[in-house]
Amino acid sequence: MIVFNSIKKELDTKLRHATQLVEVCRKAKIDSDRAIALIHSGKPKAAASLIKSAEKKLAKAGVLLRAHPDLYATNMQINLAYQEYAEAQILVAILAAKPLPKLSVPAECYLTGLADAVGELNRAFLQARMRKDEVTANRLLERALEIDDLLKAFNYPDFVAANLRRKKDIVRIIINNMLTAQARVRE
Repeated sequence: MIVFNSIKKELDTKLRHATQLVEVCRKAKIDSDRAIALIHSGKPKAAASLIKSAEKKLAKAGVLLRAHPDLYATNMQINLAYQEYAEAQILVAILAAKPLPKLSVPAECYLTGLADAVGELNRAFLQARMRKDEVTANRLLERALEIDDLLKAFNYPDFVAANLRRKKDIVRIIINNMLTAQARVRE
């Protein structure tokens, strides 16, 4: 029975790590979600503070994952935290007319965050159009098209990059809507 005692001890430790990891990731995702909302509300300093907070939480998640890397694949909340953080960072860079950032997130989370950022670009595009700021609207449309082109190079099944194919389909729909809206302006 000594073998089972050591197995139980190992799994109890792993459970404590998993519980901490999921909670830290849940909070990081919430911070990133709120940051995106603040970006659209014109509150960049508050958004930057929340993005920094999410970054710190994800650093803690990285430490927890080093002890048990297999936990990454066991809970979608972990993946979503990295993805949402990537989306927020990408959105900030694009709205500031900067290059796409290099981030310390899993590759598939960067790509799905990039795809999700197109939805946020659509919102910013429509807001620019409402303000009759065609220069900004055109720049945002160009960046969305650039992202679509970048994503076309990544064709992986869901077991390698979860939800990437579905998100790429959504990006194409959003871009078609943006192009339609842009064409109406020119009519």
